[in-house]
Amino acid sequence: MLIARRILFGFIWFLIFYFVACVLVGAIAGGFAGAKNPDSAREAGRIAGAEAVGHLLPLIVIGSLLGAAVGSAKGVLPGTRGKK
Repeated sequence: MLIARRILFGFIWFLIFYFVACVLVGAIAGGFAGAKNPDSAREAGRIAGAEAVGHLLPLIVIGSLLGAAVGSAKGVLPGTRGKK
């Protein structure tokens, strides 16, 4: 039962890591692009954020997968700890 629970919570943590990383990368790239082009900051930020996430997507997926897998296997992440 503990193995199935770790796998389930590991998948949930992968999704959390993935979406948070995408939001952070997009926000940082969008912020820089918007600061450089204040007249059309919203559009420049949207385009830059999408391009940055698309460019870094393999790293984001691999990093999220590794973080979730290692954290779940070691029982460090919430929901993956064994019974005391």
